[in-house]
This record gives sequence, structure tokens and C-alpha cells, in this order.
Amino acid sequence: MSHHPFLVDLRAHMRNRSDNRIDFLAPYVGFPLIFILGLLLAVLPLATNVIKVKPVTIIVVISSMICYLCGALPVLLLNSVCGAKVITICCLCRQNKRYLKILFLLYAICMGALLYEYALFGSIPLLSATVENDRFAFMQSGYIHLIAMTIVPTSLCIIAYFIENRKTLSLSTRMLLLGAIVFAAFAVLGVGSRGHLIISIAIILVYYHYRKTNIRLITFCLFGVVGFVFLSAFKFLREYLLWGDLYIASLDSIWRLKGYYWLVPGYLTVAMNYSVLDKLIETFPNNLSHTYGYFFSFPIRSLLPGVDEDLGQFQNRVWDTGFDKTLTSTYLGVPFADFGIIGTSIFSFCLGLAMTWLYVVMKQRRTPSITFVYSYLVVNLYLCLYTNNYQYFHFYWNLVYIAFLSNLWFYKNDSNNHRCTHER
Repeated sequence: MSHHPFLVDLRAHMRNRSDNRIDFLAPYVGFPLIFILGLLLAVLPLATNVIKVKPVTIIVVISSMICYLCGALPVLLLNSVCGAKVITICCLCRQNKRYLKILFLLYAICMGALLYEYALFGSIPLLSATVENDRFAFMQSGYIHLIAMTIVPTSLCIIAYFIENRKTLSLSTRMLLLGAIVFAAFAVLGVGSRGHLIISIAIILVYYHYRKTNIRLITFCLFGVVGFVFLSAFKFLREYLLWGDLYIASLDSIWRLKGYYWLVPGYLTVAMNYSVLDKLIETFPNNLSHTYGYFFSFPIRSLLPGVDEDLGQFQNRVWDTGFDKTLTSTYLGVPFADFGIIGTSIFSFCLGLAMTWLYVVMKQRRTPSITFVYSYLVVNLYLCLYTNNYQYFHFYWNLVYIAFLSNLWFYKNDSNNHRCTHER
């Protein structure tokens, strides 16, 4: 039985060529599935009077996912019609000692800024009884904090260098690289940024998946479950140590599944985003008019002097929540607040188009630099289940930083490598 060439090409892209397994990390496979599963989790009656998702919100979410997939289709169709070449890099990367010196210079600058912040703050937020409040207070030093947290993408570049050259590195260099990575991990964890650690591990897993070996889907699922349990149990333990039985009593009043209280923070982390989106859809435009680009411009506005607010802080103020942290409403909150359902549809279409194009390019060229950039972007894509990182300047800062550093090392190596090409 014959099949349309586009359907054959689609199946080829959905599978890893080396073992013919479904590539769950393809942006048009895993992300829509995870996002809809998050919606189903929010709809399930696991908590009373806390999570509310009305039919109109379900319609907005599903229509956005349809638009996202519609954005992916033109790229796949064009790629199928054009019959683009698949370029495989036969020789990988070689050591570049000059690049390594630059990398460690940047590492020293970022670590110096982070240690300066610790000295300025006077304590380690992670060891504080009020770690959540201290964690947010720690992040208020503006540009210094931006430089300090650049230790995360710098460490990711060090890990990528280690992965590509681990067999040829001397023992002393390997120990130096591993020591720098471990020290940075503990330094970032001390801020209370457990999310940075999980996200960094996810980026490296994706990079390793495409560069070295195809990691099985069960491994990614196991990592997701372990990460979810770790974040949920960590927050539960922290709050229990702070409030004791009062915290258990507060959970008991809302949690339908008696027991398993350590799951509640993780459940609320996912489901609450859809509930906040639901309230946002109720607010705009019934009570407030759309902001027409105000929140999309936050990456630029946040660089200017004066007090400014992102969407989460805006929601706290307008709804008078008394919540001292940022409310998140998945990635759909920002486009809906600015332009309504038209905004969520267009933004989702563009997101699907851009991510699928990058995925196709990455699968064709197989270069370390493109794979590294894609790994960073696809992990942030999955974080759209939680928030819209595209509204923050540090997302673009880290993206440009990673792209620049990876090309600084990889570009010369890639251009000098012998390439094997074949027509798909």
C-alpha cells in the first residue's frame, strides 16, 4: 500500500533514524501531548475550591495547540517537497585550549559575581527557614545577579566541552572541569534555585541524546517523574519544617486524596497554572482591556530604570492576591493578556513554526552548536507548561550567550571537518 510522500517524511522525522523509535523530543510530538496532559490534570477533581478551569479556558488551550501544530506543518511539508540534504558530521569536535581558557575566565567572572551576592546578602538562602522569601530577596541585585546566574549557561558549555572531549582530555583537565561543574551546582543550589539544577540536567540530557546516544523514552519519563517528585517533596519538606502540623492541616482541607501530601506542591505547580490562566481569561477583556504588547515588551522594559512588573506581578496587584511571588499562567498568559485569543493563536502558530524549523535544521546538520541551541530551546518549550520564559530578558541573554560560546568553539571545528552527505 502506497503512502503520500509527506506522511512518509513525517514518520521519518518523528523517529530517530538510528533505532527507528519515536522521537518524543520532536517539538510537534511531545510538547502538545504534555500540554494537554497538564490540562487534564488541572481538570481532574483532586483539590477542592483551589483549581478551577472553565470550558472557555479548555477551548483556548486546545485551539492554541491546534494552531501550534498548524505552524509545524508548513515546515515539514516544505522540507518534504524540497528533499533537503541530511549533512552528518563524521569527525566530531577536537580540543580547543584557547576556548577553554576563555570559558574559565567567564566562569571566574560569573562565580565572582555570585560569591559577591552571597557576601552582600549575608547568608545562604537554602539554609534559611524562610528560603522562599530569601530566594526572591537574593535576586534583587539587577545586572550583578544577571552576571552571577550566567554561571548556569557557562557551566552548560563546560559540560558540553567535557562530553565532546572526555576521551582525549588529560586526567587533570577532567578533574578541573568536573570540579568546576560540581562547585557551580552547589553554588546555584545554595541560592534556592532548585529549578535551575533540574533544567540544566534536562538540557544536558537532550544534548547527549542527540549527540551521543538515543536515550530511551522510558529514561526521559523516569527523569520527569524523579524531577517532579524531587521538586514536590523538597517544597513539602521545607514548608513542613517551617509550619509543622499547620501545613498538613491546610493541605488536608483542600486535598481529596487523603495522604500523599508530598504530591500536593507538585500537583499545584502544574494545575495552578491553568487555573491562573482561567482567571486571566475571565479578567480580559471583561474587567480590563487587553494590554496590546505591554507584556511582550517586558524584556526591554525590564532593562530600563524604575519599577516595572511582569504579568505575574501585574496579576498579584490587580487581583490583590497577597501572594509575594510571581503567579504563572502557562505560556498562554502573556499573549492572551496582550491580544486575547487572537494573540494565543498567532503566538502558538509562530512558536510551532520556529521550533519545528530549528528541529529540522538540527536533524539535517547534526552540528554540536545547533544541537546545543536546540537543547536549550526545547527544554524552555516544555517549560511553557509552567510559564512563558519568552517574556524575560534572561532567556534571550542565555540564548545568545550559549549560541555565541558554542559557535566560538564549534564553528571552526565544524567547518574543518569532513562532511558526509546523502539525499533523503
